[in-house]
Amino acid sequence: MLNDADKDKLSQTIKSININFERLNFALKKTESLLPLTISIYNNIQPENISYIDQYIFRFSKIQDLMAEKLFRLVLIAVEEDIESKSFLNILDKLEQLNVLNNKNEWIYLRKLRNEVSHEYPLLDDDALSALNKLFETHSSLANVYQRCLDFLLSNNIQP
Repeated sequence: MLNDADKDKLSQTIKSININFERLNFALKKTESLLPLTISIYNNIQPENISYIDQYIFRFSKIQDLMAEKLFRLVLIAVEEDIESKSFLNILDKLEQLNVLNNKNEWIYLRKLRNEVSHEYPLLDDDALSALNKLFETHSSLANVYQRCLDFLLSNNIQP
């Protein structure tokens, strides 16, 4: 069960994730016509569109951080799971057992992809470009994980 402080953290975390998703979706809409990116397309993109790609990467990363560092833990605390001494992989295992995550490897893949893009972008080569395109392709996966967290909370009578 969430105490008042945790309820506030959950509420603030969800607000922050929602804002970041609004901005992520905006950046996606602004870049859709450029996707999938090729080296040729990327080298000829207007600076404004580069800023939307940057925004997408930043918001994707921010959402992942908020979910991994706050939301996942708060979801488990809400259903009285002991997470005090649990590693992040143990937390993912528990979320998978509770059907909050379809598959923990999906989250691990999203994180790996995000890290690849963060380390290699903006020095774009074929590998970095491929990772960037995959990051755009996984938008719905990230959104689905978030929605599953919200649905899980609601199904346990926890108002986010």
